[in-house]
Amino acid sequence: MRITHYMGNLRRFRKPFFIILLTIILLFQRDVTPYSEVRIIVTPYTFSIESWVAKNIISKVFYYIKNGSEQPNQELSKKTSVISQFFEINRQIKNKKNELNRLRIDVQDQPLQNHDRDSNEIEQILSFEITQLIRTRTAIQRQVEEILESSIQSVLEDQGLFWSWKSSELVFPPVWLRFDEPPFIIISSSRDKIVMLESVILRPELCLTQIQEIERSVLYRDDLSIWIGKIGGLATYPAIIPYSPNPELVFKTSAHEWFHHYWFFRPLGSGYSRSLEMTTLNETAADIAGNELGVQVMEILGFQSEIFSPILLSTETDPFDFHFEMHLTRLKVEALLEEGKILEAESYMEERRLVFVSKGYKIRKLNQAYFAFHGTYGENPSSVSPIAGQLKLVRSNSSSLGSFVQLVGGFGNYQEFLEYVEEFIESGCNGEIC
Repeated sequence: MRITHYMGNLRRFRKPFFIILLTIILLFQRDVTPYSEVRIIVTPYTFSIESWVAKNIISKVFYYIKNGSEQPNQELSKKTSVISQFFEINRQIKNKKNELNRLRIDVQDQPLQNHDRDSNEIEQILSFEITQLIRTRTAIQRQVEEILESSIQSVLEDQGLFWSWKSSELVFPPVWLRFDEPPFIIISSSRDKIVMLESVILRPELCLTQIQEIERSVLYRDDLSIWIGKIGGLATYPAIIPYSPNPELVFKTSAHEWFHHYWFFRPLGSGYSRSLEMTTLNETAADIAGNELGVQVMEILGFQSEIFSPILLSTETDPFDFHFEMHLTRLKVEALLEEGKILEAESYMEERRLVFVSKGYKIRKLNQAYFAFHGTYGENPSSVSPIAGQLKLVRSNSSSLGSFVQLVGGFGNYQEFLEYVEEFIESGCNGEIC
């Protein structure tokens, strides 16, 4: 009976399996970037995309063969319930980890003779509770992934983003994601100019001591600006989606990464690394499309989108607008660097970092490399690129999200896109669908 059940699932999975296999072959790209000083230094800490993809592809294939796909037929209330449980567990784990970290910091700050038994017992209890929560989360994680995949796929079909296959409609690449701890990334930039010279993906389990050691090693050998931080998501296949207690962030990130998969097979994606402008065009388009599609997925699953406010820890008399203040910082830094005032610019960035920290924004390092990385996302306040505005104009004049995604995917270089936008404006199509 069990063998018959598996064989039935395998037959149902056969056509998607070959589609996914083709996708894997095309997406499974090895990192062939030439070795540099930075890359040599971080070699012991690099994240193996190949190993991660191989491991998780096998895991997901066997899951589908064993369990089939029951999520499309599951009641909406059950889907919403299990996803809500998943996010609640993420929230509890995050809170308990923060509590554990604070406890360890307090213990380190105390003299050794003052370390009491209560602190050790509390640490053991918190560690045990975190382990139990992770086990509970693991038990439902695959189910949550499948619900999210099928929901995104349903919205993509509604947007016309599918291929016709005989009598069926197939979303390609199939939506595949995996919740996991996202890796770190190291970014290098010149000190006299904000420009991303190199990026290397690093293992997710790095501690602060290791991060600081890597930064010291690179800075000792090269006169560069270095920034190391967590990635918000990664378009491996399946995509790496971070464990987050925020449903909106997860839905939007999942959609964002799928658009990178989709554009991989089109001129936009193939030109990703061709220039800084093409990188920004890719990332900003994925943000705009991913945010819109993510909200649609939230709605069909019964979640409400929260209106994001850039004001944090503000009062009526002292509001703090992070978006405005960070953008202002970027502009001032650009001006100082253009005048050749490198040390002054770096001193100013540290002063501003302390201001952000005092307002509740945990920015560990603010430098040229930080701006170089975050600046590739056109809607980010760290960006000075006009691409976000240009893409929003194109989106506002597209009849649907699907038509916008297909249109943008056809641009293989930034000049083509810019010429299209300029002709678009000259024709009078500015804010109205033409």
